[in-house]
Amino acid sequence: MINDKFCMMITEILSSESYDFSAVREILVQYKEAGMKQGDMEQNLLELRSASSDNEIFEDRLLELLDCVVGWCYPTNKVY
Repeated sequence: MINDKFCMMITEILSSESYDFSAVREILVQYKEAGMKQGDMEQNLLELRSASSDNEIFEDRLLELLDCVVGWCYPTNKVY
């Protein structure tokens, strides 16, 4: 299920010049703790990716977050 609030927040953060990976990862953890399922979070991030494929920096940051959601990262960065 697409969560518009989540997508808008992540888009704003990833578009910021003062992007902070740790801070945005913590937001993902907060959404997880609030009950967002892993598949839903992944679906929302993939939706953002398809909508913004023309911005390479945004896409790189988004893929980094997706790696944390699906587990393709250091164990300390995993969200689920």
